[in-house]
Amino acid sequence: MTLSILAILIGIVAGLRPLTALAAIAWGAWMGGIDLSEGWLSFLGYGWSPWVFSLAAITEFVVDKLRPEAGLSWRQRFFTRLGSGAICGAAIGSIGNLAIECMGWGVAGAAIGAFASAWLLKRLAAVFGDARPAGLVEDMLAIGGAAAAVAAL
Repeated sequence: MTLSILAILIGIVAGLRPLTALAAIAWGAWMGGIDLSEGWLSFLGYGWSPWVFSLAAITEFVVDKLRPEAGLSWRQRFFTRLGSGAICGAAIGSIGNLAIECMGWGVAGAAIGAFASAWLLKRLAAVFGDARPAGLVEDMLAIGGAAAAVAAL
């Protein structure tokens, strides 16, 4: 797969679950799939980063189920997702010196993921009669997409 496609994929994951995307990139760096030892993204490659981001991602999953409508405004959540997509896309792009290009693809993927997620969650919540099972579907899609993106590096 090309780096651009992987940046879009990890961006879509960021649009679903921003911390899951960051955790996946941190694990990819920790396992040696992404060299982030130098530059502004080096914090994602530290030995403790995958653990911290994984704990944050798990917390994000739990909080989403406890309070489906968390207190943040729509704009704050949206821009958090775009920021995560930008960081993750840049990390993937750093493999081939395409950090800026892949940052853009990550942002585009995050926007796609955020809007697709909102549409899908609305439909699934109507089918299930509750937002929590719909959120579990979103979690599974995010984890699967993140694993696929990092495994392809």
